[in-house]
Amino acid sequence: CENLVIVPCSEWMGDFVKESFFKDKPIYVIHNGIDINTFKVLPERKKDNRKFRVIAVSNVWTQSKGLTDLIKLRELLDKDYEITIVGLSDSQIQQLPTGIHGIKRTQNVQELVQLYNDSDILVNPTYADTFPTVNLEALACGIPVVTYRTGGSPEAVDEKTGIVVEQGDVDALAHAIVGLKNKPLRREACRARAEECFDRDKCFNKYIDLYDSLLNNK
Repeated sequence: CENLVIVPCSEWMGDFVKESFFKDKPIYVIHNGIDINTFKVLPERKKDNRKFRVIAVSNVWTQSKGLTDLIKLRELLDKDYEITIVGLSDSQIQQLPTGIHGIKRTQNVQELVQLYNDSDILVNPTYADTFPTVNLEALACGIPVVTYRTGGSPEAVDEKTGIVVEQGDVDALAHAIVGLKNKPLRREACRARAEECFDRDKCFNKYIDLYDSLLNNK
């Protein structure tokens, strides 16, 4: 593997590579991207005194994704907030406490895009992730992200587009959500970050540029 080049999808993964037996190999971090033409900001629906909407999304909900923490979070937020969890099984939905709206996997991507747009923030209480795509999808739909400091998850946001709290600190999650309700982050800033950093076409081009540079240096 004399010409091996390592391309992790997050700085967090890159740091692990630097501590491995591949540490002497070239390392180029290229973040994953999404289709920002599909995940986009839709015309806002009327919001007549509705509750502040928190959404959480995962393909499968396990303890490592933070399902228990979302249930604890519900206890810390008052009736002015509602939590929607997308990606639950039938049995998980049946066990949800009052105040949490459970949805099974969406039927199509347009339904998911609408759910993001109908929400005010995404909360991602994950305990194990490399670089979660849901953060990018939410930003592209114009909503900020509150996430645990887990893996590469914090790399999706900056101070204009989200808040990072320590893993397992549900009180801090609640505090961040209340703060964003009282002082919202601009949807335009969230969308702009997705366009600048996580447009899949730009990410693909970074691979092409890397391949070209490697071929030219042979």
